Amino acid sequence: MTNHWLYYLLVMAFTLPVSFFAFSIYRHYRTASLEIDNFFPLHRVLNIRQYASTTIATGLSLSTVFIAVLDLSPVFKIYLIFAAITYALGLFLLYILADRILARNPDNLTLPGFLGDKYTDKSLSFISGLFVLIGYMSIFGLEVLVGTKILGVYFPGFGQSIGFFYVIFMIGYTAFNGYNAIIATDKIQLLLVSLSVGALVTYSFYMLSHDKSSVDTTELLSIDFEAFIAFIVGISVINIFGAICDTGTWQRLCSVEKTNIAKRSLIVSFIAAFVLWMALIFIGIVASTVIPATDYQVASSISNKLLLYLAEHDPLRNLVLMLFLMGLFSAMISTADSILLVATQIFSFNILWEKRKLRLSKVRFVVITIGFFSYVIFLAFSYYGIDVVEAVFAIFGAHLSLLPSVLYALFNKDQEIGSLLGRFATVSIILGYLASWSMVLIPNQIQAMSVLYSSPIVALSVSMVIFLVGVAYAKWKKHNKFSHK
Repeated sequence: MTNHWLYYLLVMAFTLPVSFFAFSIYRHYRTASLEIDNFFPLHRVLNIRQYASTTIATGLSLSTVFIAVLDLSPVFKIYLIFAAITYALGLFLLYILADRILARNPDNLTLPGFLGDKYTDKSLSFISGLFVLIGYMSIFGLEVLVGTKILGVYFPGFGQSIGFFYVIFMIGYTAFNGYNAIIATDKIQLLLVSLSVGALVTYSFYMLSHDKSSVDTTELLSIDFEAFIAFIVGISVINIFGAICDTGTWQRLCSVEKTNIAKRSLIVSFIAAFVLWMALIFIGIVASTVIPATDYQVASSISNKLLLYLAEHDPLRNLVLMLFLMGLFSAMISTADSILLVATQIFSFNILWEKRKLRLSKVRFVVITIGFFSYVIFLAFSYYGIDVVEAVFAIFGAHLSLLPSVLYALFNKDQEIGSLLGRFATVSIILGYLASWSMVLIPNQIQAMSVLYSSPIVALSVSMVIFLVGVAYAKWKKHNKFSHK
C-alpha cells in the first residue's frame, strides 16, 4: 500500500466520525424543539437505552483513558487487571447509592447546587462550581491534547490546526443543540469505539499467532512493585469513588426517568467497563511484546509505537489503523462535548445566573466562551509538555476533594449540623483541589512514579481532614448550644 492510500485512509478516519455525528445531530435537530429545559439535563426523561448508551460512551471511552491504559500496559502488565476491577467496582458503588442520590436530589440540582442546598450555603455552590468548572475545562483540554498528539504522529506540524477544527465542530453543535446532540452522538460513539476495540483485539490475536518468539510469562509478572502499589492505590481511589463526586455522572443519573432504569443501565455499564478495560490491557501488552523494542525508537510510548506499526505498508494493518483512529476520535469528540455541556451548566446555574434568568442566547454564548478558554488550556498543556498519564491523575484526582462533602450530604439528616459545616466544606474543597493540582508542578527531576500517582490520595486526604475537623466543630457547637439552655 502506498503512502497515498495510507493518507486516504487517515483522512477517512478523521472525517467519518465528524460526518456521522453531523448527520445524527441534523436528524435529531429537525424534530426537536429546543428550550432551556431540554438544552440541559434538567428533568428525569432518559429511558434505559439513552442512559445506558450515554453512560457507557462517556464514562468508558475517554480518549485520555484509552491512551493512558495502553501506555501503562507495558509498565504494569497483567497487574493492570486490578485497575479494571476497581473501575467496575466504582460503577457498582454508584448502583448501590443510586436510590439515595435520586431521593436526596428531587429537584435535579447540579452537584455544586446540591451541596449548596444541603449545607444551606450559596458560597459553597459558587466555589465548588468554580473549581469543578476549571477541572472540566482542563479535562476538555486534555482530550484535545491526546487527539493532536496522535495527529502529530502522521501530520507533523499540522496536529494543532486539525485539532482546532475538531474544537470548532464540538463547540458548534453543542452550542446549537445542547444535551440532545450529546444523546444523539453518544450512540454513534459507542458503536465506533466498540468497532475500534474489537478490531484491535482481533488484530492482537493475529499478531500473537504470527509472532515467532514465544511470550515470556515470567516477564509479564515482572514489574516495579513500589511504583505499582502507588499506582493501584491512586487509581483505586479515582475509580471506586470518582463516579459519586463526578458532576457529569451525577447529572446523567439525575436525568433518568426511574431509579430501576438507572440501576439496570448501571449493570450493563459495569459489565461493559470491565470488558473494555481488559481489552485495552490485552492490546497494550501484546503490542509491547510483539513490536520489537528496537523498532520505532522515535516513539515515546507504546501507543505511539502501535500507531507507527499500524501505518506500515500493509493493507490489513492500515485498515485496523483506520478503525482504531475512528474510535479514538469519536471518543474524543463525544466525551469533550459532554464535558463542555457540564461546564456550561455549572457556570450558568451555580456561578453566573439563576435558572429564571437564563435564555438560550446567553447559554450558547457561554458554551462558546468556555470552549475557547478550554482550548487555551490545551495550548498551555501542549506548550509545557504535560504528560497525559500525569495529568489524568492530577486532574481527575482533584475531583475527589468533593467526596467527603457529597457523602455527608447524602447521609446527614441533621440540617443544623449541615448548616454549620458549609464553610468547612468550602475550605476542604478549595485546598483539596489545589493540593492535587500542585502535584503537577513538582519538578520532573525529583518526581518519582510514586509521587506522580499520589495526587488522588493527596486531594482526598487534605479534604477529608478539614471536613472531619468541621464535623467535630459542628457537633461541639450544637452540644454547647443545648447545654447552655
